[in-house]
Amino acid sequence: MLERVNLKKMVTKEEYKAQADGLKERLSALQQEMKQCKLPVIVLFEGWGAAGKGSMISSVILNLDPRGFKVYSTIPATEEEKRKPLLWRYWNKIPSQGEFSIFDRSWYQEIGIAQMEWGVKKQEIPKRLESIKTFERQLTDDGYLIIKFFLHISQKEQKKRFEELEDVKATNWRVTQKDWKQNKHYEEYFEVFDQMLEATDKEYAPWHLIGCQDRRSALLDIYSILVDQIQQGIQRRKARMEQPADEEAKITVSPEFNLVEMPSLSQVRLDQKIPEEEYRRTLKEVQKKLSKLHNRLYQEKIPVIICYEGWDAAGKGGNIKRVAAALDPRGYEVLPIAAPDKTELSHHYLWRFWNRLP
Repeated sequence: MLERVNLKKMVTKEEYKAQADGLKERLSALQQEMKQCKLPVIVLFEGWGAAGKGSMISSVILNLDPRGFKVYSTIPATEEEKRKPLLWRYWNKIPSQGEFSIFDRSWYQEIGIAQMEWGVKKQEIPKRLESIKTFERQLTDDGYLIIKFFLHISQKEQKKRFEELEDVKATNWRVTQKDWKQNKHYEEYFEVFDQMLEATDKEYAPWHLIGCQDRRSALLDIYSILVDQIQQGIQRRKARMEQPADEEAKITVSPEFNLVEMPSLSQVRLDQKIPEEEYRRTLKEVQKKLSKLHNRLYQEKIPVIICYEGWDAAGKGGNIKRVAAALDPRGYEVLPIAAPDKTELSHHYLWRFWNRLP
């Protein structure tokens, strides 16, 4: 994909001003329309070191109401974050309805940079790719708009920019050994980035490749794409809002996920009983086993989620008490799930559950 990017595209100052002013004005207006129709927008900026991600983001947000966006800069995961699922820290940063989340590097660092710099093994990458594709599909299915930019420059241009940054005392700290490693091994990074882009360029979340040799040209492309994509997203959002609420939903299951065969509720026996003495004895035995298993889970760092669903007064609370009695109180938490509050309703429907993962 990267080979198709035009790195020779240039725009004069006059051409830029003639087009940019209208696009900036339209982008500001679209933010208000987003808010009115409650369209959440995620904008990702990925690309080469020194390609201009920071300056592009700075230019874009100058046209936005600061109350309606947040900018996140992705760094390697902390030790606490590493104990959570791969995408947990990104789930927590998705915007509420009508707002922007703008990422200076994103979950794609968990594939490209992770493979080249963080020691993640190559055989782990396909699993991560599937997680990311599922994540993006879950977001877009729930009405989120994802706009993905990859900022591309040549090896020669990157080297030139690194040297210019190093020559100035105020900016030389920004160029690290990892940056020079990227430039030295440009072809290897190029291959990894290109494979990543090919694997995740989906209709519901396509990549927009931006040639950044010329800053004005790149910024014009970014403004144009943002305006076009947000306009389309607003149209889809409005059409979705006008869809009849009682329209029958078709439930489909991805072939990647196999369902376990279960009996229907009518087949569940409700007449089974156990003598009190046998119940007490068996309960103590299994609670003792559960206590030992809890210690093993802690040692192996295996997170466990136990879900209870059922009729009111069916005994969920009592059952939870008996399970909890066998566990170390420092190693579990009981989370009652009520109707979502205003903040939870303004996010993806799974957001409030991701926040509670052990």
